Amino acid sequence: MPTRPVSTMVASTAIAIAIAAIPAHSNGQTACGTWTPLVEDLIGNIASGSVRERVSDLVVFDAGDGPMLYMAGNFEVVVDPVFGEVRAPGLARWDGERWSAVPGLDAPGLELDRRAIALEVFDDGSGPALYVGGEFSTAAGLEARRIARWDGTEWAALGTPGGPEVRNTVFDIHHHDFGDGPMLYVGGFFFEDASPPVQGLLRWDGTGWMEPGLAPPTGNAVYELASYGGDLFAAGAFMRIGEEQADGIARFDGTDWTTPLGPDQGIRPVRFWPLMPAVRDGRSVLVVGGWFMIDQGDDVIANRLAVWDGNMWTSLTPEPAVDVRDPASLIEFDDGLGEAVFVAGNNVAGSASVSRLRDGVLLPMPDPGFDVAVELFVFDDGSGPVLLVGGQADRDVIPPAFLVRWQPAAPCPADINSDCQLDLFDFLAFQDAFDDGDPRADIDGDGRLSVFDFLAFQNAFDAGCG
Repeated sequence: MPTRPVSTMVASTAIAIAIAAIPAHSNGQTACGTWTPLVEDLIGNIASGSVRERVSDLVVFDAGDGPMLYMAGNFEVVVDPVFGEVRAPGLARWDGERWSAVPGLDAPGLELDRRAIALEVFDDGSGPALYVGGEFSTAAGLEARRIARWDGTEWAALGTPGGPEVRNTVFDIHHHDFGDGPMLYVGGFFFEDASPPVQGLLRWDGTGWMEPGLAPPTGNAVYELASYGGDLFAAGAFMRIGEEQADGIARFDGTDWTTPLGPDQGIRPVRFWPLMPAVRDGRSVLVVGGWFMIDQGDDVIANRLAVWDGNMWTSLTPEPAVDVRDPASLIEFDDGLGEAVFVAGNNVAGSASVSRLRDGVLLPMPDPGFDVAVELFVFDDGSGPVLLVGGQADRDVIPPAFLVRWQPAAPCPADINSDCQLDLFDFLAFQDAFDDGDPRADIDGDGRLSVFDFLAFQNAFDAGCG
């Protein structure tokens, strides 16, 4: 930790004087990074309902010709920024240079007839395969009720005549192992002719579909599935587990479904989505997002973003988040500023579609041009991991953003709170860091905290970043 040979009071007084002199217009964008489009545009709405063109899911799969990035969504044509239009309804892949249709789906009569939403790579013992779910009913010329499998050579449908089938919409595909071998689970919004109807969740055992457990979530959709602590977690808008009321999140131990709650805790739900297993403070936890509040007695202890540690709910942020509206995706990534949780969605931290949670503070990132960001993904094209964001574009932004790559710049010393703005809050953050003896306040890099760091900070602030 840098030493402080001059009194904190002297430096703090100097900082306070400088703060008072900051011009009102000192709030310019820093060069903390830029968004680069991987998709210039998406053309063609093949979804049911009012969903616009969007990217819904991303995954890396090696079909035998090298690992590639696969993109599911609502589109007929992908506009490559370099090579132009590529017809690939619902599903396309990128080899690091250009977009193309997926083999087997690359001719009229073979294409998906509606959008793809969910992607998962799963090995059922016969080798890794790509599983695709969504709203479609045909794939590669086959009748494929909302889900299909591609092993890199052949496409296959998943279903058993006369048995339960996946119908309506698949929102997520996830594999989980309870100790007797991995099985594939699909979450969505289903209608089934069997009695009672299956709504929300089915399991594929390799030959047919079945209900997982005696009383899986029903009453509305399952949006996302995740493995944590040996259990399978489901998040969504469902209202019941068997005859019991449910709150949009449930865990399955291989036999029974229950609602995860700590002592004296309750959930006020609208929906849960997304789920992210993570390690925080050395502990394995499940981070969740959505539109909910969690109560502890008479107090609201979490709002929109929460952490389940296996026993209790706590807030992801130091205080219950008040400026998060509807998170849709979570991911951990270090973009050069340190490990952080990135949150995507609709109005996350103010009006931002993508924000970064670092050191307990949720800060908006520069606007990439989304109406709503749906998917966060870390992809390595061979040159190192990068953060990708996909979603639904704001058509008023030119060019519209459907899939973008974050390219961070070198850290800017004056943007000490890492919010990509130079303003009064950077002076306040510098003063706090100086008072705490934080090495971030050693702007001149001499290993000591002194009034010269204040001068160096002020010069850096005046010069801007870039």
